[in-house]
Amino acid sequence: MNDGVNDGFANGVHRTPIVVRFGELDPYNHVNHAVYVAWCEAGRAQALADAGVALHDMAALGLQIVVTDLNVRFRKPALAGDRVTVETWISELGGVRSVWKQRVLRPTDDPEHPEVLVELEVRAGSTGTNGRPIRLPANVRGALVAHMVNDRPVDGSTATHDGSTPTHDGSTSTHD
Repeated sequence: MNDGVNDGFANGVHRTPIVVRFGELDPYNHVNHAVYVAWCEAGRAQALADAGVALHDMAALGLQIVVTDLNVRFRKPALAGDRVTVETWISELGGVRSVWKQRVLRPTDDPEHPEVLVELEVRAGSTGTNGRPIRLPANVRGALVAHMVNDRPVDGSTATHDGSTPTHDGSTSTHD
């Protein structure tokens, strides 16, 4: 929900808080692997809504964004009662296709270095309701470009589309 105070974005990265619920656990008391995919889907949908292009608004325009490829890397399990954050950003945006990156993070004693539990890469395409590819309308593309972040290097740092690096306190630093 966008309350007008904080739309969930900081330097192009959207953050969606999640609290692990009992029904999301597997017999080993870990979050079931399929749940991470659902959390990330919710994170992408909320990021779109907070960018001003909610799924129901796109549907009214006859537009849908469909997943064409999903790659998930599981690093560590989330556990009962954990409070995690789903980070979502767009790393590539073409006329029809896009690449979304996501991470599920658990806070640590050092807020600058949360624990990475899961990493996802989603390739998606825009289609009409008939399933045929269509270019994103200019207003939708503009809303998404405003919240785009270039690829995050393997070390976990982030480079934004303007070449700066977002920090956890909301400031940025530039690369030389």
